[in-house]
This record gives sequence, C-alpha cells and structure tokens, in this order.
Amino acid sequence: MIKRARYKAFSFLEISVVIMIIGLLISAILTGSEVTASAKLVHARSLTQNSPVLSISGLALWLDTTSEKSFSKLETKEGAAISRWNDINSEASVSNYLSNSSGTLADHPTYKETCINGLPCLYFNGTTNNKITSPKQMGIRTKYISMFLVFTGSESATSSYASNVFNSNFGSAWDNNSGAFLLTTAVNSTKYFFYNMPSNYGIQYTSCTSIASMNPKQGYIYSVVDDNSSSIFHYINGAVANNAGTNSGILTKTLGIVSIGNGSYQGNIGEVIIFTKALTTTERKSVEQYLGKKWGIAINS
Repeated sequence: MIKRARYKAFSFLEISVVIMIIGLLISAILTGSEVTASAKLVHARSLTQNSPVLSISGLALWLDTTSEKSFSKLETKEGAAISRWNDINSEASVSNYLSNSSGTLADHPTYKETCINGLPCLYFNGTTNNKITSPKQMGIRTKYISMFLVFTGSESATSSYASNVFNSNFGSAWDNNSGAFLLTTAVNSTKYFFYNMPSNYGIQYTSCTSIASMNPKQGYIYSVVDDNSSSIFHYINGAVANNAGTNSGILTKTLGIVSIGNGSYQGNIGEVIIFTKALTTTERKSVEQYLGKKWGIAINS
C-alpha cells in the first residue's frame, strides 16, 4: 500500500511571521548602511577638525560639504537645493558664505548625501545660472595664491566644453574671468586645467599640458600654488600635472566676489580651500594628504 504525502498549507500566522522576519532583515541591512554612512561622516568631520589647514597662515576661504556648519540642516537631504554654503574658517575675522537666492530651483546646486568616497557633496548641473556666489566682496588683494579643489570629472560630457569651476570677480571689467577652469576636449581624453588670477595690470595664467585623462564621476584633488614668479605648477592628486607653467608677469591678484560653478561646471564639488600665500612643498603635501585621506583619493607623494 502506497502512502501519499500529506501537505499542509502555511497558516496566516506562519506567513505573517515569515514576512515580519524578512522585514526585520531588510530593516537591519538598511540600518547598517545608514550607520556605516554616519560613521564615515563622523570620521570625515574629525579629520577636518584636526587637519593641518588651520595651522597654516593665510587661510582665506574654506568650503566643505561634510561640516555641520556648512549648510542649513533642512537642506542636508538628498536632492535638496542649496541656498547657502558657509565658510568654515574659524580664524576669519568676518563670517563669509556663498549663496543663491534664485527662485528657480534649477539655478541651485543640489545636495548629494553619498558622493565622493560615500561623503556628501554639491552637484552642479552645468546650466547657465547653476552656481553659488558670495553676496559681498572678499576684498582681498594678494600676490600669492594657493588653491585646493576636491571635485569629480563631468558626469555626462559628450563633446568639447570648458567648465568654470571657481571664479573670483573683483567687480571690474578686467577680471570677469579669473579663477580656475577645467578644460576638456572630449570624454575620456586629455583634460586641462587653466589657472587665471588677474589684476588691473594684466592677466596671470597657466594651463596644464600633460595631465592624464580624468574619468567622469571619479574624485580628484586639484591644487595650484602661485608664488608670484614666472613659473606656476599644477598638481592632480599630488602629482605635477604640467610642464613649467608660465605667467605674464609678477602681479597682484584679487579675491572679490567668489563663485563656485558659475554656470558651466557639470559635476560634484566636495571641498574648496584658498590661501593668500604660496604654500611650501611640505605645507602643500600636508593639505593634499589630509584631503586624500578624507575623500578616499590616493595621493602621489
């Protein structure tokens, strides 16, 4: 006599228990992910607070996307339009900030919770008015500039374009286009940086001519030290990115109205640091090492 197997359907209670267990597992995974992201952010803030930046004289501007002081808490949400980006330089005699009061949301950079190295950053979409600008002149005239930018390559460039990553206009016609520019000939081809910080006596500039290809969405640290001489060198992730750069003369530079993005940069910005002095090699490397450790970018020493 063959016995037939007897099957018993799951009861509603059993199904409910299984669904509850699955829900708890999913919740645990999501919570673990949030805890990891939170721990990474706490670590980044610790690195910032203990960085060599504040121990170096001449700090003019320090914009960071991980600090609790940088943005309104209401705007630190995925996709939120940023209306104000505060300078975190505690040594500054006045509180500087960049802002965007446009009523058009597309004009504002947007907040990304997870970006370079899983840390927050601001996304600029490359449209005409998409930027964030200081509402007043910084009023700084200096012979020396040291600049550091943490950024990503363009997210969707498909043809030749020029991106104005940083701009400083003192308010006169002769320096409407000062700052640092990211120039590219095409996606995944050689990319160039152009540094231009003029005065009312002329234009001082230099460009990278031998930089390796930069990839879309990948994080990079760009630094330039202008020592008011006839040679300027650019660095990408700590490595020299140009042959001997030249300028048009020994000039006084200006830091006036500061803009980030300025309507043409398409990509992400994590940190901007500007000194009104020519950092020594040791000082430059210490800042690059700090930025590399924080943003998960390998530095060429």
